[in-house]
Amino acid sequence: MLMKKKIIVVFIILFIALALEILLFNYRAIESRFFYNIKEYNINYGKGIDRIRSNYIQINDSEDSYIELSQINRKVKNIFLNIEGEQDVYDIQISFIDDANEFYFNMPSQKILYEVEDSKYIRLYPSGNAEKIKINFLNCENEKIIIHNIELNKEIPIKLCWERMAVIILILGIVYIFRYSSFLWKIRISDKLGICKVIICAYIILQITLFWSMSSINPWLIANEKALINQIQYWKLTEAIFDKKVNVDIEVTEELKQMENPYDYNARTKKGIEAPWDYAYYDGKFYVYFGVVPVLLIYIPWYLITGTMPLNHYVIMFLMLFFVIGVLLLLKEIALKYVRNVSVVLYLIMSAVIINGCGTLYIAKRPDFYSIPILMGLTFTVYGLYFWIKAIKNEEQLQKIYILLGSLCMALVAGCRPQLLLGSFLIIPLLKDVIIKKYKRGIKLKNTILEFLCLVLPYMLVAIGLMYYNYIRFDSVFDFGANYNLTSNDMTKRGWVWARTGLGLFVYLFQPPTLLAKFPFLYASNLANDYQGNTIMEILFGGMITSNLILLFGCGSFKLKNILMKKRLYLFNVLSIVFAMIIVIVDTQMAGLLIRYTNDFGLFLFLPTVITIFVLMDTYNKLEIYGYLRSIVVFLSILSLIYNSMVIFASDMQSYQEMCPVLYYKIAYGIQFWL
Repeated sequence: MLMKKKIIVVFIILFIALALEILLFNYRAIESRFFYNIKEYNINYGKGIDRIRSNYIQINDSEDSYIELSQINRKVKNIFLNIEGEQDVYDIQISFIDDANEFYFNMPSQKILYEVEDSKYIRLYPSGNAEKIKINFLNCENEKIIIHNIELNKEIPIKLCWERMAVIILILGIVYIFRYSSFLWKIRISDKLGICKVIICAYIILQITLFWSMSSINPWLIANEKALINQIQYWKLTEAIFDKKVNVDIEVTEELKQMENPYDYNARTKKGIEAPWDYAYYDGKFYVYFGVVPVLLIYIPWYLITGTMPLNHYVIMFLMLFFVIGVLLLLKEIALKYVRNVSVVLYLIMSAVIINGCGTLYIAKRPDFYSIPILMGLTFTVYGLYFWIKAIKNEEQLQKIYILLGSLCMALVAGCRPQLLLGSFLIIPLLKDVIIKKYKRGIKLKNTILEFLCLVLPYMLVAIGLMYYNYIRFDSVFDFGANYNLTSNDMTKRGWVWARTGLGLFVYLFQPPTLLAKFPFLYASNLANDYQGNTIMEILFGGMITSNLILLFGCGSFKLKNILMKKRLYLFNVLSIVFAMIIVIVDTQMAGLLIRYTNDFGLFLFLPTVITIFVLMDTYNKLEIYGYLRSIVVFLSILSLIYNSMVIFASDMQSYQEMCPVLYYKIAYGIQFWL
């Protein structure tokens, strides 16, 4: 009987997906069956177009390059424009004269791709009858274009998009499995059931598949990561270490040596002095100032085993796998140690929100060298917290091996992304209560010394290594070399300017996202400001809190002090949020406003959010408010996932729109089925 029900559910999901594909996503095709095909009209060409043959044109002047359809005098519902040329994408603008407009009225521009059939049909909405229609070619000067066909009110064929159907089936399947009446809401993460493991493994596969797909379809980065010298810094450092050096083997020009200030980018540019981008220059040598731990743990072992250097996007995917698993382990351990009454559905939803919300989606989209130390530092932070929580055997006992592993992970963060070292102080709220109870019961000196050594020894060993590494490079044990970076501004004189702080807090946390009614719907934020100084600004897409409203739960930790105190999690939440603010300020002061830096503080905002939600759902589990609370959590989680999925396609440096336009616009027109 149960199997029969499952089969029926599968058929219903398939039927709904097929019905949506035919009746909703193809409704433009159904609508076009009732259009009257217009064949009688005149075709004129603008002065900026030379006709080489009847259907072959060359655009000479972009100001006057158009094709005009005149003497139509009928209701025009759509225009079919099938063109082919040297470009993948052609930007065209439709204008028309109709019953309401004596002169040409311009429509928004449209993208036409020969390889994307849906882009060739443009739905039009003239007022009454259209007298003339003008097809303007934008930014196509000196282009030769084949005009295969132009038709008015053409019937659109019904077409099944199997990829879209697969996505709909997946979404419907997830909705059914995680529906409110599902038994999975009653299964706790503490219940050791096989179905929990199956669902968690399925999620890991789905998440990694998404990350891999995103990184592997960006041809520009994959093709150029070997050619661009700033992208092979870890290769250079690996070679240097094998040569028993710490400076990389890049020749320093005499012109650079003779410069009064080699860090002045404008001076280097005006004098035509070349220097490797984003390398540290100190005392006549080039260094890699990015964390050395990825080289020691990945690049050197890889080179010893294979004799080759790993590609950046392979390293990113390797780290992504460990990060995803680490987040799942961490949240499970938090649930087991502090909350217990956490359903497997809530656990997976919160895992997805953290993994996709703290900035890793952008790293997967743009898997370049710069993201490697950040992602490795983030991954070590996750595992460090996991091991520390796992070290708590009960209210009075600690497991030394997990303290040691946690401290080792946290110490290694210093050799990846020093900002994330603030996470080490979360040991205070995690072990505070255990230490107090041990003290009240009476300290066993030998055991306490061993626990203390397990805690501090990894930090001491890593600190000694990093300090020595810093000293032999920059003559200071505390100098990691970031200020000697040859980049777009002089980092040695950047200084600490408090006036930048407000700008950083607003842009990183509170700036509303820019949403438009056009794919990909999310657009770059306007970073205009009145700060009269130099700071680095790249493309961002809204503040983390205003774009992920679910983070308001974490910010509400201060109002939920009594509830969180009972679970011994209040101080953890407060410190985590404070650390996020500190990192935002430090990143703003030391570097600027860059989207990849959201990974530095995102985890410290999402963790208290998830903890607060876990505690609230557990506290109100038996009350009527639970249903409303669950609905709010699910709704805000979906909003967060939708926002972060829009970041995937949002236009920025080396975006999919530029790098793989055919795929991008197939997805765009597949989503905007109403066009």
